[in-house]
Amino acid sequence: MKIRITNYFRLASGCLGVLFAATAMGQQPDTIFYNGKILTTDAEFSIVEAVSMSKGRFTSVGKSSDLLNQAGPNTEKVDLKGKTVIPGLIDNHMHYMRGASRWRFEARIDGVTSRAEALKIIGDKAKEAGPGKWVFVLGGWSEQQFADNAGGFTKEELDSVAPQNPVFLQKSYSRAYMNTLAEQAIGNSSSGSGRMTGGRSSGGGSNQSQGNRSKGNSGKSKGGKSKGSSGARTTINKALAFIPERSEADRVDDIAYFNSYLNRLGLTTVYDVGRGSDGNFDPVKTLAESDNLTMRVYHTLRYQAYNPQEVDGAIQLISSSKPLECDDWFGLIGLGEHIYSPLHDSTMRSSFFDRAIWGQFERLVTAAASGGWHIHEHQSQGNRSKGNSGKSKGGKSKGSSGARTTINKALAFIPERSEADRVDDIAYFNSYLNRLGLTTVYDVGRGSDGNFDPVKTLAESDNLTMRVYHTLRYQAYNPQEVDGAIQLISSSKPLECDDWFGLIGLGEHIYSPLHDSTMRSSFFDRAIWGQFERLVTAAASGGWHIHEHAQQDTTAEGIIDIAERLNGKYPMKDLRWTVAHCDLMSEASINRAKQLGLTLAVHNKTAKPVVEGQDSPPIASMQESGIVWGLGSDGTVVSTINPFHTLWWVTSGKVFPNQVSIKNPVSRKDALIAHTRSNAYMMFKEKDLGTIEAGKLADMVVLDQDYLTIPVDEIRNIKALMTVVGGKKVYSAVR
Repeated sequence: MKIRITNYFRLASGCLGVLFAATAMGQQPDTIFYNGKILTTDAEFSIVEAVSMSKGRFTSVGKSSDLLNQAGPNTEKVDLKGKTVIPGLIDNHMHYMRGASRWRFEARIDGVTSRAEALKIIGDKAKEAGPGKWVFVLGGWSEQQFADNAGGFTKEELDSVAPQNPVFLQKSYSRAYMNTLAEQAIGNSSSGSGRMTGGRSSGGGSNQSQGNRSKGNSGKSKGGKSKGSSGARTTINKALAFIPERSEADRVDDIAYFNSYLNRLGLTTVYDVGRGSDGNFDPVKTLAESDNLTMRVYHTLRYQAYNPQEVDGAIQLISSSKPLECDDWFGLIGLGEHIYSPLHDSTMRSSFFDRAIWGQFERLVTAAASGGWHIHEHQSQGNRSKGNSGKSKGGKSKGSSGARTTINKALAFIPERSEADRVDDIAYFNSYLNRLGLTTVYDVGRGSDGNFDPVKTLAESDNLTMRVYHTLRYQAYNPQEVDGAIQLISSSKPLECDDWFGLIGLGEHIYSPLHDSTMRSSFFDRAIWGQFERLVTAAASGGWHIHEHAQQDTTAEGIIDIAERLNGKYPMKDLRWTVAHCDLMSEASINRAKQLGLTLAVHNKTAKPVVEGQDSPPIASMQESGIVWGLGSDGTVVSTINPFHTLWWVTSGKVFPNQVSIKNPVSRKDALIAHTRSNAYMMFKEKDLGTIEAGKLADMVVLDQDYLTIPVDEIRNIKALMTVVGGKKVYSAVR
């Protein structure tokens, strides 16, 4: 059912005095909600019994008896019967237009912890759609969330619940599952290339999907566009081609349909940080102009900047546009989520090293090549998209410094060994390797591992039982040491060995700072940062707020570095730039951001893998620092968009089905502020949104349970009984 909002007038901030004067003279409120537990989230986190509203704004808060005395003959009085009320929830980071364009065709299994229930939801959607119609589940879930039987879906399972419908499930951007009809349709599709098979084997064994996972190619396409897992993305794009074409009238209906769902979740405001490819905002504008929006929709400026050539055009657009062009319901705020598209990090993507590091590496291997050297170089990742070498002074890679320090302390207790002892140690180790069937080894270690004198001694006495070959030992932790390493390489000869022992080539680390890892953070090329800085400098000069993606700490550091350089001319406390996601952000970076006046946006990870060994994101550190940080979903593909799932995650520290993800969660009060008042500040709407106070827009949610007192694990099950936007009930489960 379409809910129509009657817009009496949209009050400009300059007219607040008129409103208060009218109230003081006894103007009767349109509606009074009383006998409740109203969490205002104001500066004192006041809890009151009643609130009144007129012409779309709150007019009074306080005791029920006091506010009821203001009622007139036409005032609607709503008895809350002790229910808890919170401000309308704000999602600070949603791919809203993309979600709206698909929502009507989806079965959503966000937060469903029963596999059987998830399959029933898919089956019910198929029946509702009718034979032959596609059923999609486009993100918001993960294989780990099913407590009864974790894992991906088999073709047989999907066929059994939807035998007459193609069914396609997308797990973020990494995997896809489908039934037989979908597999046949996608296999015959001419769009894109490549094909993924669907479903895991039904014959027992692993719960993980075997037939439909792309191994993942995070390489870049022409123009620097990040492809992510190319096999999965190709298949996903083929499947999306089967979503029906939508007319402009259809698109308007799709927005209204999506808004009604969001209202049911208690959401009243969203900030869309998506791409131009998600669709223009014409249908939202149509609803706004006809006073039929039930959701306040704000967005970033849409442009394309995938390579340096496109940056000039983007800068022209930024310079000719104005930020904060919005009213109470709709409009443009700032820039983001990806200011410059190649600068797109991920906790799941590979290493990309600075040109300076590659330059030193190239000097070394050029010297090696000119001398005919074979090299054996470390690589733990599929490409060069990220990686912080964790360098200490001098460029030495420390990795996890705390662990390394402890390990080195422990190793100090290994007894000192004489040269004779070292010979015995080699013979002892060789005998063990021989027991394993090994006869030859290639040692690609460091000079700190010890010289090869004891091996040479055994070789010369014909007592080696293992053929031992090795790389050239040298030290090159920084550019200054590279010159000496090149001299050593140039004066040495490769393949100086016999049947038992000797030198072969170079490695494992030609230049020590170029040491990647699957568990290490992002380090982008100078050229990429240069283009990014051009864009954000243009943004800062025009007063633009930016909202930029940064999952890795090194990416956050890069953004903060630039913000510090610009801060003297363009104060960040005025621009309120936002670092988004912050999955692996360090305490040092959080504190630097706080000093500048930056803000942080944290997004739901209940459908993502747990990061072992640290809180990801470090929300307790954010809260303790005093920085303004807000909560959002990043929906609809990579996460659930249910705000109570998000509130449960940061207050319990758990992800679905019940696994600890954050060991240091935050309080319920701080979490609610992050999803309301803080988000309003980050969107420059703190005078209108985020709290239940006189003069602010009348957005609020009546809950079915008491958010402050129920067991923390029940927060994820909270439902909205009523959602009010601009003083009007846009959703109500109350008859």
